[in-house]
Amino acid sequence: NTVKQKYYFFFTFLLGMIFLFLGIFAFTFPQYFFYFIVLCLGIVIIIDVVFDIIKGLIQKKIKIVNILIKGMFGLLFILKPNLPLSIVVIIFALYLCLLSMIYMVTYHLYRKEKVMGRITFFVGAIVLFVIGLSYIMAPSIHVQQMTWIFGLYCLYLGLKYIFKSFILWYLK
Repeated sequence: NTVKQKYYFFFTFLLGMIFLFLGIFAFTFPQYFFYFIVLCLGIVIIIDVVFDIIKGLIQKKIKIVNILIKGMFGLLFILKPNLPLSIVVIIFALYLCLLSMIYMVTYHLYRKEKVMGRITFFVGAIVLFVIGLSYIMAPSIHVQQMTWIFGLYCLYLGLKYIFKSFILWYLK
């Protein structure tokens, strides 16, 4: 059990450090940040394709279409890391719109139950939806703002995981 806790502490701390590094990287080198993220994503996709090929050879079932599609995306991300930048912005915008819907459902449920503080969910839903919609309308304009938001979010997650790991370390 204590070995498991040590590994959990280590991986939580490592995850926090990675997020902290990404957040600092986003603020110090914003022009290279998404290139770095897209390049890393391409490398991870290619590694996944290699593992799919190995798994297919072992099981004697190679999913050629799946491997070709993932391989094309991986190579596209590696060879042209600036091309999918607007795609990243659009995916983030769709995430914001989805989060807006979740906030709106939460507001509706809180309103039904007459929970105090529900107006923050309503305002949050509207703000997230407007920001997401503006990102969808003009993805290339919002790359800098999205880098800041992503950097702040990474810093938040990094500090959260680092503090969580120290709390876990001291509570054992």
